[in-house]
Amino acid sequence: MPVSRHAWKAIRRCATGVDPKHMLPLRTCSMAITLRNKKVEDQIRALGRETGEGPSAVIARAIAAETERARAEKERTVAERLARMRAFRATLPKLSDEEKKAVWEEADRMFDYLYEDEQRD
Repeated sequence: MPVSRHAWKAIRRCATGVDPKHMLPLRTCSMAITLRNKKVEDQIRALGRETGEGPSAVIARAIAAETERARAEKERTVAERLARMRAFRATLPKLSDEEKKAVWEEADRMFDYLYEDEQRD
């Protein structure tokens, strides 16, 4: 039985995740995930026997735990970076308003010098 043009578009959209008319991602298509690692499969089954869960529930629980661990790790990393930045800033000298003004004036003079040939044109 021949497949209609609309059916082919739907198949292509699902396979590629892109609408051929607009070339924009539509959504992710759900696909079965097949494990080809006997050791991992056996570990999932053993965990499922211990907890009375099926393989999908064991995997879902493991994914939830990994997602939470990754989120906590990211928060910890961000906090560590902020702490290091604050510690570094604390080592920098505190400038008075006059000193800050002098720094900006010197920067202006430096840039004026660098670009003075463009200003003459």
